[in-house]
This record gives sequence, structure tokens and C-alpha cells, in this order.
Amino acid sequence: MKRAALIFFALLPILAAAQLPMLLDRSKPQLIGVPPNPAFVNYFNYPANFYGDSITAGYLLNSPTNRFSSLLSAQYYLVETNYGVGGSQIIDSGESDLITANNSISNNTVSVWFAGYNDMRYYGTDGAALTDNFAAVESLAAWLAVPTALHVPWNSTNNFPAPGSIYYSPGWIFLPSALGGLAASTQPGALAGFYFSGSTLLIGTGRGGGAGTGTLVVGDYVNNIFTPTYTNNFSCLRTAADTSAGRGYSAALIMVTNLSSTTNHGAIFTANSAANIYLCWYASYSTNLLPKVVLSGTLKMAPQGSGLGAPNNHASDAAANLYSGIISNAATALANAKLNVQYAAPPVLDTNTDWEIPDWIHPNESGHLKIKNAIQTAF
Repeated sequence: MKRAALIFFALLPILAAAQLPMLLDRSKPQLIGVPPNPAFVNYFNYPANFYGDSITAGYLLNSPTNRFSSLLSAQYYLVETNYGVGGSQIIDSGESDLITANNSISNNTVSVWFAGYNDMRYYGTDGAALTDNFAAVESLAAWLAVPTALHVPWNSTNNFPAPGSIYYSPGWIFLPSALGGLAASTQPGALAGFYFSGSTLLIGTGRGGGAGTGTLVVGDYVNNIFTPTYTNNFSCLRTAADTSAGRGYSAALIMVTNLSSTTNHGAIFTANSAANIYLCWYASYSTNLLPKVVLSGTLKMAPQGSGLGAPNNHASDAAANLYSGIISNAATALANAKLNVQYAAPPVLDTNTDWEIPDWIHPNESGHLKIKNAIQTAF
């Protein structure tokens, strides 16, 4: 017995060394043996939020477990929440409000947005709609890629000049139910200001139905002295016509980069017109941010489904390519701003095997599997 005990205690340092990597890595679940899927290590139990329209919701499928969001979540051991809403579009409040109502974005959050399908059907190749779509995708994807702890809402009630709070001059009203909480102004000269640190500044704005314009001044704030270093004028104009749902705003992103990471900064936004100016949120940072966002391109519709009645009769391969292009460009711009945003090219679905018949608008189980496989390339 004594000899066995001595051998056991002699082996303790070796056993401890063998366990050391697992003991140190407490940021992820500890595994024993080989997991059934290597992705288990990377995404196990991460919350995954899926945004989009009726395709994301899995309309007409026999079971929600067959929709691409559920297939992907099972593949990567994600905890799925599906926010798909039939008929929603990027540049109306349908998807915008759902995305910005999500106030629980952590470094472990995964967001997948299957965007553009209904916008493409409604607007086709309309240049104004494409402009609005890019602005909306860029701003809303940035919201998903920034941890909630860094979001500062524009309806903040703190007193300036405390960091992480906003000062408002007279002329602002607050709309907490839209886009995560809007501050709106129709009074020329109304000011909103704040202090911040970090080399990158993001400001989410809304786009109203009028020709709203504003001026942003950003500068260094050292020893109680504000020195402007950046000035630019911005339009908060929604250029596309309202959708059939009568919604009239979409988000837009103001992005200021290459600021000093060791200097405190200040920002002042001034409303220049009597038309609506909508401010939604701001965030500042210097390092790469971790929440994962995957933006999917727009599916090309089956020929039998693209000939719908007005106003949803503008679907075409050319339009789908344009909408996929703006989604891809938005992902690239945000990745360049140190956000963890990636683009997933949409699959090409087979006319005969991948669509619900006689619907011809929504993919069947085979189509959803192909969508899952396409999005998986961004993982």
C-alpha cells in the first residue's frame, strides 16, 4: 500500500502538467476526449440570433428543425433564437427594430442576418433603394458587432460631460421604441455632444422622410481644451420611396477612424435643418471586437416566383446580384473597422428541387440545407 501511495504522489506533477492547458482555459467549456465536432470547442452554448424574413423563419417547412438557422445551430452547438418575420425588409422598421431591440450582445454572441430578399422583390434595381440598403446594412450590422456594454443610446439621461453620456440642447425628443431608442430633432441648431476615447467612433443615425442634414465635429479633448480635428456634413435623408407597409426610415452609419488611441476625444452633432434628424447610438473602441456577425447575400428567385403581382414584381438575377454586392461591401467596410463581420455568398438553388411548390418563393428542406452550407463557410 505504501509503495502504491508513493507511486501515486510521484505521478501527481505529471498528471497536473497534463491537465494544465484545460485548467488554464476557463473561457470555454472543458472537454474530456474528442468532441463529435471540432466546432464544439469554438461555439458551444454561444447564443445565436438569426434575423431576416419568412425564409429565416422557415415558412412552409414541415418542421422548424429543418430551417437553415436550426441546422446551423445543431452543427455548431449554438443556442438558437430565430427573429425571422415574414415580409420584413432592411430599409423599413421590420428588421431594424428587431435588431436594435437586442440588448444582450456579448463577446460570445453570434448573429446571422439573411437580408435583402423582400427589398429586392420590391425595389429591384432602383438606385435610391440600393443606397438606402447599403446604409441600413452597414449600420445595423455594426450594432450587432458591438458589445452592448459599448453601446451608448441617444436617449441617455446622464449629464454631460460624464464619459459614456450625452448632452442635449433644447430641441431634442426621444423615441425609445424605435431603432433601440432614437433621439430626434426638427430644430436647426440643436446640439448633442459627448466625450469618448478610442481610435474608432461609430454613430448610428436614422434616415427620415425629409431632407434632414447635420454636422459632426470630432476633436481632441486635452486639459479641458477641445481642439476640432474632423468636421463633416451628413444627410439623414431616406432616398427610396416608402414600402407598401408605409414605413419611412432606415438606419445609416457615421464612421470616424484613425483617431489617437491615447487621447480623449469629444464629438458635437448639430442639426442643420428643420427636417427630421434621428440619432440612435454611438460606440468607440481601439481593439478588434469579438461578437460574430455573418451577413448572407440575397437569393436569386426561381423564375416561377419572380413574376408576382405589383408591387412585388421586381425580382431578377441582376437585382439579386446588386443586393448581394451591397451586403458584401458593407461587410468589408465593417471588417476594415475591426469588427468581426463576414460575408457569406448565397447558394444557387435548383429550380426543380430546392423550392416549395407551387409557392416558388420559399426554399424547401433541400434549399435550406444549401443555405446552411453557404453560411457555414463564414464559420
